[in-house]
Amino acid sequence: MFSSKIRKTVVIVGMSVLVLCMLCLSGCAITTKGKLKEATEDTMEKLKQMDTTVLGNKATSNQGVNGKLDGEKTMKYLSDCASKIKYEIKSVDTENLTVTVNCTYVDSSEIMRNAIRELLNSALSSAFSSNSAEFDYDFDTTFANEAAKVTEPLFVTKDIVIRFQKGENGYELTADNEDLYNVATSNILVVLDALKDVK
Repeated sequence: MFSSKIRKTVVIVGMSVLVLCMLCLSGCAITTKGKLKEATEDTMEKLKQMDTTVLGNKATSNQGVNGKLDGEKTMKYLSDCASKIKYEIKSVDTENLTVTVNCTYVDSSEIMRNAIRELLNSALSSAFSSNSAEFDYDFDTTFANEAAKVTEPLFVTKDIVIRFQKGENGYELTADNEDLYNVATSNILVVLDALKDVK
């Protein structure tokens, strides 16, 4: 009888410890999930305000054709596009530190292609003309002119996975967030990355 009481006590204590451990672990997962969700919302809201500092070096290292993506007219256009970003958090993976987000944003890839095409046509025309004046390269104006031709922006909706890593100040974006960079630049980076691959 004495050993039966000891066994019951050990079982009860063991079960209590197990339940407490499970509660602690689930509490950590809930906290991580909440922090990842908060980091995602913070990132997306900053992007809507065209605060690309949240993206780190990627936003500034790929500055377009010959470094001209940061022109005043282009940046105003991109800022207008960024303000139209809509998003909904679909799921949070606390194990892999990823958040799946459904994004609706402006797709400016065709505008970018047209601007590059226009610049190339102008450069070729200038090269073969009898006028030996130097080609006037103004990407900012060319891009703005192409954007002005679009009366209704083209929107794209897709699920993207945002990757985070644990940093000193909470959760930070990892470097491999191409889809997020494309959302932030209205798919302009897709075109620029394709140009890099042309040999």
